[in-house]
Amino acid sequence: MTTDQQVRLLMSLIKSGLSLPAAAAKAGMSERTARNCSPTSESRSLSCPQVTDDNPFSEAQFKTLKYQPGFPGRFQNITAAITIEP
Repeated sequence: MTTDQQVRLLMSLIKSGLSLPAAAAKAGMSERTARNCSPTSESRSLSCPQVTDDNPFSEAQFKTLKYQPGFPGRFQNITAAITIEP
């Protein structure tokens, strides 16, 4: 069982520049417990991985292909492709 005093000591040792394993040893807890108590610890995310939005045009193109695979189809010629028909 980890006490509040151990956690406060761990936080102060981390702020003073000590590494996490060394601070955990001085606070009297395991490194694994210290990782869970540490404010800088990164917990694993169970959500979906993030999609990079580096190029919004390519993202839009992929989404169009996914949800409307028949769009835009084929045009008769270049003039039909350039003109907008309602």
